Amino acid sequence: MIGVAYPKITHHGRRILTIFQDEPDRRREDAGGNKHVVERPLVGAEIGVWRGRNSATLLARAPSLVLYMVDYWGDQAAPDNGQSIQKGEDVCKEAMNETSFAAGRRRVVKEASPGAASRFKDGGLDFVFIDGDHYYEPCLADLRAWWPKVKRGGWLMGHDIDNPGWPEWGVREAVEEFCLGEAVRFVCYPEPEFVFAIRKPLL
Repeated sequence: MIGVAYPKITHHGRRILTIFQDEPDRRREDAGGNKHVVERPLVGAEIGVWRGRNSATLLARAPSLVLYMVDYWGDQAAPDNGQSIQKGEDVCKEAMNETSFAAGRRRVVKEASPGAASRFKDGGLDFVFIDGDHYYEPCLADLRAWWPKVKRGGWLMGHDIDNPGWPEWGVREAVEEFCLGEAVRFVCYPEPEFVFAIRKPLL
């Protein structure tokens, strides 16, 4: 089984894949020369999908992955000047187009987090990647809501920790408080990935 050629591989998607690669994966390149392929079956969720490029990265390079794409796709201010509005409906369509090659393996959950977490059984996911609201309180709420959904030995990960472009965000503060409360540690992968990763203890 080989990965799908996808031209918009994200830095944070590459990091997620690297975390899940076993030794044969690391030695293997598929027929198209794609790196960062994960062959083993995985079930994961991405919280905050927006245009779908990271979801597409994961689905392309993990051909046995079933991915829940969780986003409410509401209208948002454009990141350029904050004056124009990006229509959530249009962006959702873009995400669907971006991941259309894996339509049989994606599961779209059009709902806001952390409420969407209640749809999932505890311990059913190999990983959750949080890339939704980056401010302190919503980020902490996401961490707490999705942690029970990760199986033992799985990973709770997220994006934009220590991103210098957004000093007002509270990702690090939320992650530190969460880890203190759960007595777990986190690892940071710096620029250009800006990823944090927390492994759920086996026992």
